[in-house]
Amino acid sequence: MYTTVPDILLSNFNERSGRVAVIEAESGDKYTYSDIYSGSLAILGSIRAVGVGKNDRVGVFSQNSAAYVSALFGILMAGATAVPLNTLLPDDEISRMTLHCGLSAFLFQESQRERAGRITLPDGCARIALDDIKDPSTRPGTDTISETGTALIIYTSGTTRAPLGVMLSHRNICSNTASIMEYTGIGPDDIMCCVLPFHYIYGLSLLFSHFMAGASLVIDNRFLYPNVVLDSIEDHGVTGFAGVSSHYAILLSNSDIRDRCLPSLRYFLQAGDSMHPDITRQMLDIFPEKKIFIMYGQTEASPRLTYLDPAKVARKPFSVGNAVPGVEVRIVDGEGRECPPGQEGEIVARGPGIMQGYWNASEETAKVLRDGWLHTGDMGIRDEEGDISIVGRGKAFLKVGANRINPFAIEHAIAGQPGIASAAVVDVPDRILGSRLVLFVEKENGASISENDIIAICRAKLPKYMVSSDIMVIGSMPKNDNMKIDRNKLRGMI
Repeated sequence: MYTTVPDILLSNFNERSGRVAVIEAESGDKYTYSDIYSGSLAILGSIRAVGVGKNDRVGVFSQNSAAYVSALFGILMAGATAVPLNTLLPDDEISRMTLHCGLSAFLFQESQRERAGRITLPDGCARIALDDIKDPSTRPGTDTISETGTALIIYTSGTTRAPLGVMLSHRNICSNTASIMEYTGIGPDDIMCCVLPFHYIYGLSLLFSHFMAGASLVIDNRFLYPNVVLDSIEDHGVTGFAGVSSHYAILLSNSDIRDRCLPSLRYFLQAGDSMHPDITRQMLDIFPEKKIFIMYGQTEASPRLTYLDPAKVARKPFSVGNAVPGVEVRIVDGEGRECPPGQEGEIVARGPGIMQGYWNASEETAKVLRDGWLHTGDMGIRDEEGDISIVGRGKAFLKVGANRINPFAIEHAIAGQPGIASAAVVDVPDRILGSRLVLFVEKENGASISENDIIAICRAKLPKYMVSSDIMVIGSMPKNDNMKIDRNKLRGMI
């Protein structure tokens, strides 16, 4: 069992130095574990030269690349904390994060040089271009890195509130990574196609789990062209693909995946949001011999909390399964009592992967970490076999008049109907009701469906108070960089 994240890379350097660790799909460039290790030492020397030491925070502002991987490990070798930053956020939001966590150094890729110069940094924070770092002559220090030291600060999505900096220790990451390896069966011969960004904990979990296994990662930043990604999967003999639900929806509607065998691929991973059962069933129909892991987690859990056994997916495409190895998950009522099967309650969890807390936000930390349990804010129901289904997010319930409405229930009732690719519900102010619902519907390519058709579907499947007369049919849902529906952008379209 690894106790610190740098140990993962060091082990591979010692045992598999010549093995390919990273392939950059667009260029075809390949990097061995020895290359990644050398790059990490170069990063280590560069940040030491500007005074970065233990427990300092170092930001990384870059698209996924081999250099990004080396940067993460180099920062952690210094005993410092890596802060992956989302390059798609506005400059002022990035500046807010850099000041909030008090960066000592800010690493950026060459293509971001102009923007990096506009980002406001704390006094004394060094700007360092990843492309300018060449010298790998540094050697790791002799100082011990503690497993309880903070390895990462990951800023969560700000769609419902200001982003919070989730602090994850080396122990958090290593324990959850080992758990993921155990239930997925990832081994040294696996090759993962990674289209998820490394500022997103899901993307990082792919990196760490495949490196812990001594496997390879194909970094592909071209998902806007899904057929190109499918070509890359075939060309590189990829064995695994991971995404959120919209990745799979796009593959089904905007690619030729139905005409491909993808012979090397053995498993799909899905997490990050709820995937409609119809999408899962379509993937099973196309690839009945391949495993699909439906998973659930949070950044605050490093990130994985549950997974559904692939043998159950055809029978329970709506479920996220049970706890991953080493984690305890419960469904509790408002008094903290465990709910019996069939009763809705909040999902809570405890285990070695649960975060240390939110950076400089003790009140927010106290709200979710209580008596040793992480209170996820997500609502779930456990069935007689012990498997969990997510029924909504407690914080996301909408109040319309006297009714408390779960938008998740509306979206799942609509999505998957003929002609409908996806659905999303937002609330907007209303003079009479306080707020009202607006339902956005994305049509399938070539489909002909009217607002009246959608209202009829809603009336057939939902109680009257959940049926919105405000329907907006759009060509495609706006997505954030994690490929989740951007509800703030939807509100801006009203």
